[in-house]
Parts: sequence; C-alpha cells; structure tokens
Amino acid sequence: MAIYADKKNGKATGRWCVEVQSKGQRLRDRCDTHAEAVIKEQEFLKAFKVGGPLPQSAKRKFSVEHTKAETFSEAIRKADGRLWAGKASEEDNISKLNTILQIMGDKPLDAIDTHFIDDLIDALAALKKADSTINRYLSAFRAFLSWCTQRNYRTVALPTFAWREEDEGRIRWITPQEEVKLKAILPETIWKVVRIAIHTGMRRGELLSIEPEQVTKGWCHLWETKSGSPRSVPLCPEDEEDLRWLAQDGNMPNEVTLRREWNEARKAMGLVDDPWFVFHACRHTCATRMVRAKPTINLAVIQKFMGHKVIATTLRYAHIDDESLTGALQAVLAHNQMPIMAGAVQ
Repeated sequence: MAIYADKKNGKATGRWCVEVQSKGQRLRDRCDTHAEAVIKEQEFLKAFKVGGPLPQSAKRKFSVEHTKAETFSEAIRKADGRLWAGKASEEDNISKLNTILQIMGDKPLDAIDTHFIDDLIDALAALKKADSTINRYLSAFRAFLSWCTQRNYRTVALPTFAWREEDEGRIRWITPQEEVKLKAILPETIWKVVRIAIHTGMRRGELLSIEPEQVTKGWCHLWETKSGSPRSVPLCPEDEEDLRWLAQDGNMPNEVTLRREWNEARKAMGLVDDPWFVFHACRHTCATRMVRAKPTINLAVIQKFMGHKVIATTLRYAHIDDESLTGALQAVLAHNQMPIMAGAVQ
C-alpha cells in the first residue's frame, strides 16, 4: 500500500506515510494529512515516470533507497521496521525470523526452496515446538518471503509450505486455581492483560493493538478481527478502567514481553511440559465459562461474543460441559416418569 497511517510503538501518530517504489528505488515521506499524502504520492509517481534527478526541493523531502538484498540476514534488516510496521506482532515476527536465521543459517534468498522449508519444519519439531507454533513460524516466514519477492530481493517463486495439521479438538482452559496463581506471579501490567483476555475472550493481537478510541463506556470496539467482521465486546468497570490505561502510549506490553512473562509464570507453576498452556488459553477460558454458565447462555450469543465466523467453531466448546449431559439425562428420566395425559396416544 502506497499510503498508510504512520505509527510509533504500535500507536497512531496522526500522520500519514507515503511509499512508492520502481525499478529498485523507493521514495518515502510523511505528511500531516491524508490529502497531502495523496498529492505526495502523485508527485512520487510523476518523478519515477519522468526520470532524471529529483529537484533540489524534492531531495530535501524525499528519501531514495536502492532496494537490493541478496541474503536472508540482509533482508531481515530491510524488513525490520517496515514489513509489520505499527502492528503489535512486529517485534515477535522479527524475532521469529531471527530464530529461523539462527537455526538454518544465512544464505541467498533465492536458495530458500521447498527443501529448506521441510528442513526448517523438522528443526522446529526437534525443538519440541507445537504444531500450532510451527505454523506461526511458517506464516511469518511466508509473509517475509512474499514481501521480499515484491521488492525484487528474491527473484524465484515462493517455496511450498507444508503446514502442520493442528489438533483442534484440544481445548485448554485456565482453572480458577491457576488463575489465582497467575495473578500472584505475573507483573501487575501483564496480569491486567491476562485478566481482560479471560473476561472478554479477545485474541492476543486484538488486545495488544487496542487504541484509546476503541474503548467507550462499557464497551471495547474491535474493527480489525481474525474473522474479518468487526465486533464489540462488553466490559466490566474494572476491565474498562484498566483497558483505557493500557491503551495509552507506552503502557501496553508487546508480544515478546507478554510471551516472556507468560513462560516465566508457566515455569513457576510447573506447567512447562503442558504445550497447551499458552496465552490463547485465556480465550478458551472465556468461551468455556460461558458454556458452563447457569442459566445456560445461548450458543448463538456465545458465537457473537467470541467473534466466531461459523457456529461450528463455537460448538467445539459445547461438548466440554459434562454436567449439561447429566442434566439432559435427568430431564429425559423425569419426562418418562410423568403420568400419561388423558387423550394422549397410547
């Protein structure tokens, strides 16, 4: 995208970035308004079309970069601060790329083929990474290679990615006892994030990218979601107050910090060998508690609350409440013991 909102540390600055590239060169600038950014984009396009040196006034405003990166490590340096700029996942994804670099070593981008991907998957599996975690590494790596291809850092077709089959039947939720331990172990800011995630079911990326204007009286409004459909999540007063504070510049932790603190807590709780005890368990906990709520909450309401695109996703949680099955049996038995009404079919 040639024009996009300027952000710093994941927060919007109110300015707009303009970026246009052609034949291995890139022109970039920042503007105070979107209208100015549109005009600047046209100037950049015209400059490339006409060719020749830029005017002196333009040289002071425009930055011209030659885009050439031949190796994996060079491309990572190019991508840092650009590929996922302004997103809560930026630091975590760059960290994943550096981990892959450390595992697989540096080499020309064009030498990264399907065999490389297969070896990477085997290496991650050898490190006892869960299938879902391996897929997240692959997702970040594929986005990175696509970005490199678009900028001619890589000149061959993308390799084939053999995605791992994730076990969707395993739902790990946080018990009340584990919640008490997390509160005692985690730093206060991290605990606030965890508590809000348990209460609202927000995904990690949704929660960490919250802007102040998304929090209103009793509600958090999510405009960009995994399902692609905006949704609004109700907030209790305590969560609303803490979320307003977290949304202020510099208060919300990033993904790397959150993962580090979560892993430290997992060690302290003796759950290192439980691959399912991850931050996403907060979301599972929210859905699980709604399913178990008395009186029973309609599954369609839970679907809307959680932002599930299809009801089949919500139904995954329906089987976890064994007590409801017992209650169903009791209802059947009670019906069978009722006297036959006069006039009923014998």
